[in-house]
Amino acid sequence: MSSCLTSVLNSSYPDFEVILVDNGSKDGSVELIENMFRSDRRLKILKLRKNIGFAAGNNVGIAHCTGNYIVFLNNDTIVEKNWLCELVKIMEKNNDIGAVQSKLLKMDNPKILDSAGDFVDYYGSVYSRGKGENETHYDQLDKIFSARGAAMMVKSNVLKEVGSFDPTFFMIYEDVDLCWRINLKGYKIFYVPKSIVYHFSEATTVKLNNKFPLFHRTKNWLMLMLKNRELKALIRYNPLISLLGTMTLDLLKRRDPESLLTRLRAVVWVIQNLPQIWSKRLFIQKILKTAQSTENRLLIKNDFASLTKSITF
Repeated sequence: MSSCLTSVLNSSYPDFEVILVDNGSKDGSVELIENMFRSDRRLKILKLRKNIGFAAGNNVGIAHCTGNYIVFLNNDTIVEKNWLCELVKIMEKNNDIGAVQSKLLKMDNPKILDSAGDFVDYYGSVYSRGKGENETHYDQLDKIFSARGAAMMVKSNVLKEVGSFDPTFFMIYEDVDLCWRINLKGYKIFYVPKSIVYHFSEATTVKLNNKFPLFHRTKNWLMLMLKNRELKALIRYNPLISLLGTMTLDLLKRRDPESLLTRLRAVVWVIQNLPQIWSKRLFIQKILKTAQSTENRLLIKNDFASLTKSITF
């Protein structure tokens, strides 16, 4: 975390504040940060009593932000000096731009891409473009479906219009959910390759029991589809059918009944919370959505890339 903060505070952009949300850590890291950076008035630390998740934790930070732009940055990152300048430069080019993402490179191998933007295909598969490819790929400014929450900037007025992160996501897909709303409101989202951020991907989730992220990945994927897809697409590409196929693989091919049970718990959770999820859907579909159909404009058809790089739900 200290390396991340050091790189951020050394950014060339002249005027910014840093809000560090400590999500109930018990390892003494926040005390270390306080001692190291106590003299820098740009840094404000918010201590939470317990871990309330990535989504809700970011929302706490949003409530204390005062700038026109809000950047979400994981603590397992290191930024290049001009990363912030490049993001702001693109944001100020067009009022229709609602969010942007930095070029994410692997921390342990900077010649390899971690993400050049996230996409969702017609069947609901979420995948990160460029993951594992050479860092010279995707070197042009480009429109994307979703900005990765590891290094994403959003206009503060856009957040006021579409709402912040959905806290029920806790972790995983909360950034895609937010960006889906930004898209539906009519704003564009761009990938900015000149803004370089090095990312130690999944530094937090690798420490967790595998079934914990699997539970949230499954329930959040279902919520993502139920909240944001047009009704005709939701019926045509029924997410439960896709999930049933994955659960069958868990049992018959992977011989992993524990994963099957974890996914079943996630489905039960969604069913129990369906009234609240559907209420959020009504807000999104009736208030945010533009008059024209958005499915063809926002989602991409399945191709080899999406099939090989999709994130298993």
